Amino acid sequence: MAILILEVECIHKLMDDGTLGPEKEVHGYPEGAKINFVTWSHDGRNLSFSVRVEEEDNKISKLRVWIADVESGEARPLFKSPDIYLNAIFDSFVWVDNSTLLVCTIPVSRGALPQKPSVPSGPKIQSNETKNVVQVRTFQDLLKDEYDADLFDYYATSQLMLVSLDGTVKPMGPPAVYTSIDPSPDDKYLMLSSIHRPYSYIVPCGRFPKRVELWTADGKFIRELCDLPLAEDIPIATSSVRKGKRSIYWRPDKPSTLYWVETQDGGDAKVEVSPRDIVYMENAEPINGEQPEILHKLDLRYGYVL
Repeated sequence: MAILILEVECIHKLMDDGTLGPEKEVHGYPEGAKINFVTWSHDGRNLSFSVRVEEEDNKISKLRVWIADVESGEARPLFKSPDIYLNAIFDSFVWVDNSTLLVCTIPVSRGALPQKPSVPSGPKIQSNETKNVVQVRTFQDLLKDEYDADLFDYYATSQLMLVSLDGTVKPMGPPAVYTSIDPSPDDKYLMLSSIHRPYSYIVPCGRFPKRVELWTADGKFIRELCDLPLAEDIPIATSSVRKGKRSIYWRPDKPSTLYWVETQDGGDAKVEVSPRDIVYMENAEPINGEQPEILHKLDLRYGYVL
């Protein structure tokens, strides 16, 4: 086992008696670089981290992904191409196995930054065609117009890349606003969460339409777990939640079993119902049309699993 001490950028081996072994310096990355997102490979033989360097004009450069060999302490860029950068707006990168990472990158085809129109394209219009009356909390820092939405897409859109330590790169899926990338405990599957349009000007991005997909670890699409619509109608009552599947995670005690929660009260905590939430679980690839299994029924709102 090894421990990385960030203050001095070095590695110590943890000895059997609990003491630290000789210091081994991590070297090879640019002087003065700012390091973040440090993670171990599963076998502890490599480190991955992001590097950011201030440029001569005092502008901050884009993030790059680096790896370091624990035995030698030598660090090097993960990508051979100098044009591939990390996009860490929502997620960053994860180890898929001992020699492969899945990285959120800035799409090479991203192009120039959207420019704000000098003249408004028209009046701001919000309609309520369904004539639903819904109370909405007051939120700060929301998208204000289509220009803000374009900026959000510009900065938050990532292209997922499967990259091996030998430099082999494979794009995975289309560019999208990926919010989380989560490998299964057995490293055979990847759960990808993303948000997509239509966006909202009255609720934050956590309530935008959300898609959750299941892929194999080598980049093959399996199935869509859910595609939740825009959630502008969550009641303001405490413990009210979004309709549909939520809190989708891997069971840590199983190789590749998913669990999630679904509300039985339409998301409205004021509705009297029993049960209020149901926790389901299901294998990543159900066999012979298996249906999700009920793990637990709750009369109180589900929070999380300890």
